[in-house]
Amino acid sequence: DLRGAVLSGLDLSGGQFHQVDLRGARLDGADLSECDFMNCQFDEADLRGAKLVKTTWHDCNLSDARLDGSDVDGANMLNCDLRSAQLQASCFSNATLLRCKLDGAKLIGLRAEILCVTECSAHHCDFSEAQLEKTVFMEVDLAGALWSAASLKNVVFAKAKLTANVFAGL
Repeated sequence: DLRGAVLSGLDLSGGQFHQVDLRGARLDGADLSECDFMNCQFDEADLRGAKLVKTTWHDCNLSDARLDGSDVDGANMLNCDLRSAQLQASCFSNATLLRCKLDGAKLIGLRAEILCVTECSAHHCDFSEAQLEKTVFMEVDLAGALWSAASLKNVVFAKAKLTANVFAGL
């Protein structure tokens, strides 16, 4: 049980985290590259500026987590809950999100190239000023999403629900 633990700036790369409770933990600036997370709780955790390169996430809860400015390149997320997570100005390239919940997530200024988002729920996500290139949204429910001043170069929306989306300043 690591609820509320202060692990800021630590090098935890390559670790295996299975059924670990990190709710409210401080992992800002930590190096978690190449870690494997399975059934972990990160609700309201602070991962701002964390290095999350080539991480694997299965059935994890990151709702209301702060991931602003984090490097999530090469990550694979399956059945994860990212509702209301803060991912502002994060880098999320060469990554996959499958069957994840992103409802209400703040993705303002997100940078992503070759991102695959499949069978996810992303109601009311804020993609304002996001730089998305070669990103695929396959069977994603994006109802009410905001795309103000986003760059959508070679983005594919396949069987995606775009009800009540706001595309302004593209």
